[in-house]
Amino acid sequence: MAPELDKREIDLSLEIAGTESLNFLPLSHATRVQMSGNWPHPGFTSGFLPVERHIEAGGFKARWQVLDLNRSYGGRWLEGDTPLSELQQSAFGVDLVQPVDFYQQVTRSVKYGGLFIGLSFLTLFLVEFLLGRPMHPIQYGLMGLALSVFYLLLLALSEHIGFGPAYLLAALALCALLAVYISGALRSRAAGVTSGGVFAAVYGLLYLLVTAEDYALLAGALALFALVATLMVLTRKLDWYGTTPR
Repeated sequence: MAPELDKREIDLSLEIAGTESLNFLPLSHATRVQMSGNWPHPGFTSGFLPVERHIEAGGFKARWQVLDLNRSYGGRWLEGDTPLSELQQSAFGVDLVQPVDFYQQVTRSVKYGGLFIGLSFLTLFLVEFLLGRPMHPIQYGLMGLALSVFYLLLLALSEHIGFGPAYLLAALALCALLAVYISGALRSRAAGVTSGGVFAAVYGLLYLLVTAEDYALLAGALALFALVATLMVLTRKLDWYGTTPR
């Protein structure tokens, strides 16, 4: 007859602060863990996945069941025979995922910065070419400086009023400044208003990419493809060598 296995039941209630994860090692013949918590963003990515899990706005519940057959080491082993790294790889539990905060959102915005500054310059070039009024490189430089200061302004305001209101204020200030500057530089109020509207649409797209979590990649790919397609259609008859439309 097989020897009767010892059963140990442990009930723990923990108040966790500043902890990224809570993991367990399946060192017994059969390890069963039931866990519940009030963290609304749990992650189950390492070790063994739970056999049941329920995630709601107010917290989560999960249940694991791990047998010694599921581990990479056997049911009986001596200390030192199994490397510590192998034991750690068998750990399972929950990661307390931190939702995207305003610092991460500002970082995302900066990562897209080069692309959107390039799109802004391309928009300015098209407006300048269609009106037949070239702008000086210094004017391009001043606009580039304004586009760069936007991200610093966004970070400074986010620390005090949150990312959403900060983005709205920074984008409105930038679009208004560029519209006024372009209307004066090109001596055309219509060019300023049109450019301001285009910049508002561009930075509205940037906000969508930054705040979206589940569909950020899909939304970004579709939006950028639409922008590139629009630019190609608008410039399809442009004679780049002679800089005159056909």
